[in-house]
Amino acid sequence: MFNAFEEDAKILSETIGLKSFDKFGFLTVGFPVNSSEIYFKKILDNQLSFLTIVETGKNRTGSIRELDQVFVISNENEKAKFPEDPRKLLKPIDKTSLKSIALSHASNGFYVIPLIENDKRPLISDWQKRATTNTLQINAWWDDNPKANIGIVCQVSNLIIIDLDVAKGEDPPIKWSSLQVKNGEDVFKNICKKHNDLSAFDTYTVNTPSGGKHLYFYDQNEPIKQGSEVNGWWRVDTRSRGGYIVAEGSQIVDSNSKQPRSYSSIDSLQEISILPDWLRKELTPELSKSFFSNSSSALNSKLVNPNSSFTPNKAEEILMKRCDLIKNAKKGTRHQDLLRHSCFIGKIIASGSLDELQAKNKLLNAALDSGLDKGESISAIKSGIEYGKKFTN
Repeated sequence: MFNAFEEDAKILSETIGLKSFDKFGFLTVGFPVNSSEIYFKKILDNQLSFLTIVETGKNRTGSIRELDQVFVISNENEKAKFPEDPRKLLKPIDKTSLKSIALSHASNGFYVIPLIENDKRPLISDWQKRATTNTLQINAWWDDNPKANIGIVCQVSNLIIIDLDVAKGEDPPIKWSSLQVKNGEDVFKNICKKHNDLSAFDTYTVNTPSGGKHLYFYDQNEPIKQGSEVNGWWRVDTRSRGGYIVAEGSQIVDSNSKQPRSYSSIDSLQEISILPDWLRKELTPELSKSFFSNSSSALNSKLVNPNSSFTPNKAEEILMKRCDLIKNAKKGTRHQDLLRHSCFIGKIIASGSLDELQAKNKLLNAALDSGLDKGESISAIKSGIEYGKKFTN
């Protein structure tokens, strides 16, 4: 992990959207070493100056952290050069045991959790917070549960997974049957061909026991649509923020043969690619303008309350600040924070200083950027604004 503290952390949080948190007694931001190319480019593009602390190892007292790099504002021609194809070659997996496999994943920067033996379910509670690359913790988990499967938590590992599933005995919908598809891999190939880019398959790939495939991509700290059959893509699922994936080396007992079958990688594909731009656009959460288009409130400067403390300019400034707070809300409080900020914006809308439709859409964009689900965000924004409108100046 690269970390920055106090004023540096505040600058990075406000400028490039890294989430800040309290750690080691300081305000801290951090990001995995395996995503350094992405964040360092953003840092240089924004001409930021700061120093980082890098985690160099572990001992019985915890992390060993040393001064790594000092970043100073530089001229364009002095900026670091980043590879056009920032893929990372993974270290080989030690397949001696499930514990050694888990440790190998951790050495590649993947935050792991133990799963139930021969199952996909987490063995531990609060797994999103407890996922780790710490060798001491991994040893302890698998010493206690040597046959535990391995899960990789996506967000902290900076991963997006495209899950290509098999048909499971079902026929594809008419939309896809006309293209002669048989499974999720066929569907995804058709999508890639539509964009004249089959290189999406040239990334670290894990074959699943059912016959499907998991394609691994590095994230870029932006939310995507996730879940089952996103965009109507039959048998194509996505995993990202808030999710985990069953890792290479794990085993599931086949329901027919009753024999364990493993998740295994394709030997020729041992590099992880950045998610292609066209695919990110396809998976970018859409702004639900139609939901908010029937708003009965619209800004009219003649209706602004002369006694209100919110001028249109001031109201817009407050809205943007509230949106920034929503984007950077801590996990576990995001829904509550969205409701609270929407309530306050509702108060300003009631004064006539903000356009309700535009305010709702900006709040929704911020909520989606934070990683919240579209449906729950829309509900929270609507409820919060309606409640806040009852409290006019």
